[in-house]
Amino acid sequence: MGPLFGITISDSSRGGERRIAVGELYKIDGAYSDESGVNLRAIAACAVASAIAAPLALIHYFATISPFAWPIGVVLGAAVYFALMRG
Repeated sequence: MGPLFGITISDSSRGGERRIAVGELYKIDGAYSDESGVNLRAIAACAVASAIAAPLALIHYFATISPFAWPIGVVLGAAVYFALMRG
């Protein structure tokens, strides 16, 4: 959930529009879609951030930083998505 939240915040803050057109969220060719109706950069950012944050939360070796897995996922999701959208 952390990476998704980070991507959502990053996406909403990069545009000048502060309101979300809810109807556009459900359209394949809506204002928030990319290639073929799916934002592949958001999926890639979520995969990268989740691949790092999930083991932090689930593997006992990382128990000392496990409570911070969610905020780490938020920051990673936002950062990776922001970087992918710039290029």
